[in-house]
This record gives sequence, structure tokens and C-alpha cells, in this order.
Amino acid sequence: MSNSGYGRYEGELEIARVDLPGDERMNVAGHITPEAMELLPFIKRGFGVRFV
Repeated sequence: MSNSGYGRYEGELEIARVDLPGDERMNVAGHITPEAMELLPFIKRGFGVRFV
């Protein structure tokens, strides 16, 4: 999730499909288990997602 370092994009949630290098403008809010990785192709732009 982007923090105040990103300015106007603060609070946006991003789902990375690959490991990314650390960035002080981003906070890690969670991780995806290996078993759930196969579900990532079903998440599309604008599609609602609920994290439980």
C-alpha cells in the first residue's frame, strides 16, 4: 500500500505478481500464499477484491 511518500497516490493498494525491490514509499500489507498464486490471473483491473 502506498504511503505519504507517493503523494497523491497515497493509500492505493497494489498486488505484485512478482517480487519487487524494497521502496520506502510502499508498505507491505500482506502476502500471497503459494497455494493462492494460481488465482492471480483472475484478478483484473477494476475488479472488486475483498481480503479476509
